Amino acid sequence: FAESLSWNEYLAVSQYLKEAYIKYQSCDISRTGNLNTEELWLALSACNIQLSKEAVENVRRCYDRDHSGVFEFDEFIQLLVECQLYDQCFEARLHQPSILTPLNRSNPMLGVSHVSAASGLITLDKTAFF
Repeated sequence: FAESLSWNEYLAVSQYLKEAYIKYQSCDISRTGNLNTEELWLALSACNIQLSKEAVENVRRCYDRDHSGVFEFDEFIQLLVECQLYDQCFEARLHQPSILTPLNRSNPMLGVSHVSAASGLITLDKTAFF
C-alpha cells in the first residue's frame, strides 16, 4: 500500500472520485442516493464498462457489502476501480502476451474461455470476469 501521495496524485484521485460521483448521481434516476440494478447498469455503461444486465445483477450481489439490495457510492467505487483494473490488465495482455501467465499453457491467447474436465485446464479471458 502507498504510504503517501504527492499533491498531483492527490489531485488525480480527487478528480477521479468527483467524476465517478457525478456519473453515480446522474444515474440515480430514482433520486434515492443509491443505485438499484438498472441504475447500476447505467452507471457502469457511463464509465465504459459494458456488462449484460444479468452480469450486473451478479456483480451487485457480490459487491453489495451491507446486503441492502442497492449500491451505495463506496460500493460503486470499489467495483469501478476493480473493473477498470481488470480491464487494463486484459488490454495490456492483448498487447503484450507475456505480462500474464495463462493457466492453460496449450492455448495462451485471450478470447478463448473453456473448461476441460479431462485435463482440468482453464483459459481465462475478459469474458470470464465480465
